[in-house]
Amino acid sequence: MSRPSIDSETQDSMFDVIKSGWLSQGKKTREFENNLSEYLSSKVVVVNSGTSALTAALSAHGIKPGDKVVVPSFTFIATSSAAKILGANILVADVDAETLNVSPDSIEKIVEEHNDIKAVIIVDIAGQPVDLEPIIELSKRHNFILIEDAAQAIGSEYKNKKIGSFKHTSCFSFTIAKIMTTIEGGCITTQDEQIQKKLNRIRDVGRDGPGQYIHHLISGNYRFTDIQADLGINQLKQINQFISRRTKISNEYKNKIKTLTFQKTPDYVTTHTHVLFFAFSENKDKRDQNLKFLRDNGIDARLPYMPIQRQPCNPELKNIDAPNSDIIYERAFTLPIFNDMTEDECNLVIDYCNKL
Repeated sequence: MSRPSIDSETQDSMFDVIKSGWLSQGKKTREFENNLSEYLSSKVVVVNSGTSALTAALSAHGIKPGDKVVVPSFTFIATSSAAKILGANILVADVDAETLNVSPDSIEKIVEEHNDIKAVIIVDIAGQPVDLEPIIELSKRHNFILIEDAAQAIGSEYKNKKIGSFKHTSCFSFTIAKIMTTIEGGCITTQDEQIQKKLNRIRDVGRDGPGQYIHHLISGNYRFTDIQADLGINQLKQINQFISRRTKISNEYKNKIKTLTFQKTPDYVTTHTHVLFFAFSENKDKRDQNLKFLRDNGIDARLPYMPIQRQPCNPELKNIDAPNSDIIYERAFTLPIFNDMTEDECNLVIDYCNKL
């Protein structure tokens, strides 16, 4: 499905960090944060995973047990789990069946039914930005905290502005399958100095820095390492070419595969990074047949996320009705896409898809 792009120069640079003797969070991590801050026009705190980024962001905004947090029905499990880990109660908003992203109308319906929504988490599925402007306006009108789960969206743009550069808090992931990787890892962006200060404490067991034993709040260890940071520094230098390659592959798929339909991209999306590439069959039976055929022929096509309200770990949500996410789960699958994908590999996927 994906394959990381780590060139020999980057490997040599990471080995230099190992030889330096300082492996844990240090000056390389600060350099990586500074580079991300410049790229995203925000204050950035890096952490050890995208899930940690979400958990730390919610904690920094004061989410506590019993608070109501809205999440999309179609997303990776971490979106809801991060809030539940903090004791929040989850409310589920349905998504658009074509864009796969949560719709402003779906969020508005929930916040108008409940006058005590504390936070709403929106998700940029596959790297495609959500329609931000109406949701930002909703957050101001209904006074809820807006957090963007941009795990798949570093480099993506909404109306020519990078995701992560808006006023609300955003969270990114750098796992091995993402457009840029630190193997495991993630970061949080904010425009608020106080939130940044809280995030730095939350990352480091509630203290102001290493070597100190005065802890201002209860927290865990979400620290990064300088080995990962060095990898991230080098990956960020290449991100534009990574995005360009993925855009080319996705256009090839859309233009040449005649047997499937694909995730719809609205006009407000000026850059879609295609961390995942979603395709659709006519119905569940056709989808299952297509998936088996592709996998039998060496194409690593995969099932989509099970909707949040259908997950075994969320039994309290089983009666939630979110029909569009059910449609996506029954009809969608992902095709392989990655930074170093060759023309031959791309054409192989296209050829087998056109045999469906």
